[in-house]
Amino acid sequence: MTDPAGPVVSPVYLDQMYPESVLGPPTAGTQLALSGIGQPSISGPGGCWGGCHQGSWGGAAGCQPAYRGGGTGCDACPCGMRHRFWGGIEYLRWFAEGMDLPPLVTTSRDALPPVDEAGVLGEPETRILFGNRSVLEDWRSGYRLTLGMWLDCCQHLGLEWDYFHPSNEAHAFARSSNGINDPILARPFFNINPRDPDTDEFDPPAREDAQLVGYPDIVSGEVRVGTWTSLVGSGLRMRYNLCCCPHGGCHSCGSGAYPGGSRLDFLFGYRYLQLVDRVKIREELATDDPIPVGFEIRDRFRTENTFYGLDLGVLWESQWDCWSWEILGKIALGSTRKKVRVKGNTVRSASGVEVSDRGGLLATETNIGRKADNDFAVVPELGVTVGYDLTRTWRATLGYSLIYWSQVARAGDQIDLDVNPDYLPPVQAPIAGAARPRRMLNETDYWIQGFNLGLDARF
Repeated sequence: MTDPAGPVVSPVYLDQMYPESVLGPPTAGTQLALSGIGQPSISGPGGCWGGCHQGSWGGAAGCQPAYRGGGTGCDACPCGMRHRFWGGIEYLRWFAEGMDLPPLVTTSRDALPPVDEAGVLGEPETRILFGNRSVLEDWRSGYRLTLGMWLDCCQHLGLEWDYFHPSNEAHAFARSSNGINDPILARPFFNINPRDPDTDEFDPPAREDAQLVGYPDIVSGEVRVGTWTSLVGSGLRMRYNLCCCPHGGCHSCGSGAYPGGSRLDFLFGYRYLQLVDRVKIREELATDDPIPVGFEIRDRFRTENTFYGLDLGVLWESQWDCWSWEILGKIALGSTRKKVRVKGNTVRSASGVEVSDRGGLLATETNIGRKADNDFAVVPELGVTVGYDLTRTWRATLGYSLIYWSQVARAGDQIDLDVNPDYLPPVQAPIAGAARPRRMLNETDYWIQGFNLGLDARF
């Protein structure tokens, strides 16, 4: 078959990437062009072995000048491996910034401290059993999915979607005390309205205090604290090629020939993130009376953060033989919707009769309910990936990712240890003093980072 511009070789498919055994070495009188998807023709000077393509800098589509606006398409390897679709799955091994907790459970080194000192913060014998530290900061597994497609044969404009979900993380604490042989057990708080236990009169000043869970001849029981967190994210973006340049041509790899080159893409699209935290505190205790009275006390704190924003960034890719490198830099600008929900209840039981009241110890009538707010937030993201081509279609990858979120509400930050006992259930008049604990919406930042091991396909 002949052509006025030179001989035509057809069909030779692009997934072969033009090994020299098929085309032979390039000459000054040949140029690779596309007569259709996967079918090159030789029709003029230049081709895949040249330097940077004319017009590829500044976004002129990365095609040879002779084919702009024509029906033959792009040359063989202007911007990396020739493909139309791509997709991948990654195993994530990430860890995140932990959630801070106030002191929630205490004991005393002294086997039998005075009742008004047992488990009270600031007393020399008091020891914190749980809280006053950060939790939910261990390594966790997860996955990320990516799908994309080029909207033109020159790989100039593309569409990409991703979704990631590190596994949910939970941390639990439990301790019991029979009040006789076990150490004392207590839940600390700051009493803003102390009263004399005999006269019930106000007994200033405000001071540290504790609710007993286990103490000899007074009460026995157990306390459990559970914490939990979940993060998901997704995005949809356009990829627009800013420039691309081969590294001296196509290079052999296995039975095919793989291109060597680099490209820089501008990314613009939509980013979604959601972070949910929970803290649950539960007590079950009974008084050591001839007719014991049982109590089940629950405090629950939940926060939900949802980010919606415009995602902007750049992606640099480079390939040499079977190896590839990627550097990703993005920043999302948008709004974080923060929601805080507090719930509490107390169930009292005596002689087989149960009575339920609204409110616990740290979740009472003063802070139970919902609170929400919107704030501007930024979410930068950094990624570095190294890949190795296993075949012409499949590639193995290893990378690192870092995501930072400037505005979130964590459940542990919404716990107020200031308590006015007049609001503890059952609430009875008269009530004096400030309404505590407070309904809060405290904010902080958040980050998550780690390593990615993946497999992707290009076809």
